[in-house]
Amino acid sequence: GREIALLFAKRQCNLILVGTRVTALEESKAACVQLGAKKVAVVAGDITKEDTIAAIAAALKADGRLDGLVLNAGVGQISAFDDTPETVADLKRLMDVNLHANVRITQVALQYIKACNGRILVMSSLSGFLPVPLRTAYCASKHAVQGFFGALRNETGLVITLVCPSFVKTEFHARAHAGTGAPPERHTGSFMTPEECARQSVDAMDAGVHDLVMTTGGKLGRLLLPLFPSFIHSMIRKKALKTNK
Repeated sequence: GREIALLFAKRQCNLILVGTRVTALEESKAACVQLGAKKVAVVAGDITKEDTIAAIAAALKADGRLDGLVLNAGVGQISAFDDTPETVADLKRLMDVNLHANVRITQVALQYIKACNGRILVMSSLSGFLPVPLRTAYCASKHAVQGFFGALRNETGLVITLVCPSFVKTEFHARAHAGTGAPPERHTGSFMTPEECARQSVDAMDAGVHDLVMTTGGKLGRLLLPLFPSFIHSMIRKKALKTNK
């Protein structure tokens, strides 16, 4: 999210940054101003709470214009279904952040996006269309994201770009829930950098791309899954298990 904000700051955009960590938001605001952003507002809070949604709505009203909405908030889960005693609670948490909160933000922003024919960028995942093991709740939430925003795109005619990267080297993985209660151990050597993910995402948004799948494996998986399900399921399983120690 920070890297995407920095790219828009270089274009001298007005920005509204939303997040839970005040210090990180203020640091990002300062970096955006230094790069050329004309005005940067900050909303600190939990986006699953209505008071935060109200603060976002107030910031949008104060600015009065929205050319682009970036929905990057998300939480992860990496654990076997039968090793996670809080499975129902995990599913609710992931659905609240990954789907419901992003839907609510879109709901308060949509009138401004429509008014200037703006665009929406949604950070989804390969787990939004591939059945990735050890990520049952996460897959459910991202499949829902794909379905909702794909339908909204057809309903409104707006440019809504759904981005499906593979693994990106961010704090997201350290904060992902594991069945042990501790952050999962990951092999991160082949992970994409945040800067590259941000660049490809913004380029796709600019070009009006509907769905951006960033990896060759993801593109092949999406194409071949209906034709060779057993083989693709096997390859997905190997890849998922390989990235976890």
